Amino acid sequence: MRVLIFSCRTEKGPDACGKALLEQFQKLEIPCKMEDALTFLTSKLSHWVVGGIPRLYRCLPGVFRAGDRYSGQHPGLFEDYASLYRMLTSGAEQLYSYFILTGFDTVVCTHSLPALMVTEVMRRHNRFLRTCFVSADYTCPPGCGQSDLDVYFISDESLVNDFVRCGIGRDKVRVSGVPIQEQFRAPSDKKWAKQKLGLSLYTPHLLIMGENTDCGPIRDLVRRISRKIQTNSSVTVLCGADQDLYEQLKQRYREDSRIRVLTFVRDMAMLMDSADLLLTTPCGVVATQAVQKKLPMVFLPPVTWCERGNVRYFISKGIALSAETPKALADLACILLSDGERLTRMRKGCQNQPDNTAAVKIAQYVAGLRGCHKE
Repeated sequence: MRVLIFSCRTEKGPDACGKALLEQFQKLEIPCKMEDALTFLTSKLSHWVVGGIPRLYRCLPGVFRAGDRYSGQHPGLFEDYASLYRMLTSGAEQLYSYFILTGFDTVVCTHSLPALMVTEVMRRHNRFLRTCFVSADYTCPPGCGQSDLDVYFISDESLVNDFVRCGIGRDKVRVSGVPIQEQFRAPSDKKWAKQKLGLSLYTPHLLIMGENTDCGPIRDLVRRISRKIQTNSSVTVLCGADQDLYEQLKQRYREDSRIRVLTFVRDMAMLMDSADLLLTTPCGVVATQAVQKKLPMVFLPPVTWCERGNVRYFISKGIALSAETPKALADLACILLSDGERLTRMRKGCQNQPDNTAAVKIAQYVAGLRGCHKE
């Protein structure tokens, strides 16, 4: 058995899922590699998918939320836009050649784009691969219903009917949870984590994850929070690869000891352990990591279809809240951070969620296919 984890760098969630699965396949000593689906498209098309689609999501939300009219789901997006399907699967022949040359016999897709590409390869060249889809979010993602893989691992039992309505056979659906890396499954030690950051155990700590967001809203949010937050509180802003945001915030708050601005951190799990509240985009994987760390959340307004599903799911569990404007978000975050009883109730909501072993379960399931052969 040789396993290809097929992801897409348009979003951090699918890549994080892929890394969690890669970790488990390596433990099982199964040959495994992770690839980006965009490398099989032309450079011009790849650039458009990475940069153009997210911008259009923000500027023309009605275009890419067209599936709202399908009983609250998104099943018909690629049927309505056949040219979009042809464009996104244009790398199918290059991908087929890659499979032949490398000898991969099992593919695990963590995003709809690679799932569509693999589906097209199988349609043209018979079903010579074992194929799986792993959902990184708490909804059925756009385009998923137009794929045709062997197994679909989804995040929660309550979402089974959503996938079925989108066109996935019920017999193909397996409830696994969203895969996260083992560092997030380790027991939390809040006292130790706060000490690592130079904080007291009793210092309220707000963690803001600003990566992959527009610079303006995060800048505005931090400005409003810095004015409202109590003097005994601490704020950490994680900018990730957004160097412009990092430089701007670092310069502005260089003399404010309450505001810490970071780019990348080696131990994200430790940073979550140190926090009392997380303000972040509604990424399914990040939210799953936070729940495993018993960390209440405030979500930025959702932009994509999947983000909207994540917001609905976690708010319904009593684990997260959200607001529409920077002012409302800043007010909400500051109120929650000083309201220990409410944070305790939200943490209890996290505790009601089962321990996350999704990556282990999926890897073991795929490993069990070792003796199965495609015709």
